[in-house]
Amino acid sequence: TAINDDFGQPEMRTNITQILSKVYELSGSAAETKAYGRESEEARLKLNAIKSVRRDLENACVGTGQTLVVRTSSVAGKFNGVQAMISSVVTTAAAGSALTKDLLDSTHLKSWNVGGNPTIAMVSAANAHKISGFFGSSRQIVDGNKTATDVVEVYVNAYGTLKVVKNRRLRATDVVLYDPKNFKLMAFREFKNEELAKTADSTRAMIVGEYGLKHVNYDASALISGLQA
Repeated sequence: TAINDDFGQPEMRTNITQILSKVYELSGSAAETKAYGRESEEARLKLNAIKSVRRDLENACVGTGQTLVVRTSSVAGKFNGVQAMISSVVTTAAAGSALTKDLLDSTHLKSWNVGGNPTIAMVSAANAHKISGFFGSSRQIVDGNKTATDVVEVYVNAYGTLKVVKNRRLRATDVVLYDPKNFKLMAFREFKNEELAKTADSTRAMIVGEYGLKHVNYDASALISGLQA
């Protein structure tokens, strides 16, 4: 008689949504003023608000290492950011040391050992520079000595291939190894423009949206935290 194999049950993870918003105000005089190089002052303010709130969303995902905060009447809710959704099994605490080849490779190995296949190393500009120096000078001069290249864009070690991607929003003390297919930005409410009540002669509006973040497998990525900034 064949014996059933026990494959267990997947572990369910929890995250919440986070409301992000930016408010802008336009006086009646500013609305009527014609400025060079722009359609209108309202359009400029709206565009700046949209760009700003999208930066806030990216910062919430990778810029702070934020952890889940349940929304109450007096406390704004926060979703778990990328760093908070990576298992401790695949996390290396750098304890203030600088990024090294051994540190990157050993963390990549942790992911490989549990079946992970990260394809991107998300880094700060400073850590991208450190990776470029892993093998001494990597400078190449081409185009009749007119173009100099001194950067590592793809890093290959014994555990796989990593595309080195700089992110100016990433917390400077972290390096995240991940496969983009494993993270999903979940829109509960897409960003939209909401008109608010007038204040005297001024009109006010708000760009508002509500988003969450999903990681399909907490072991599939890897994290180096606590690096020298």
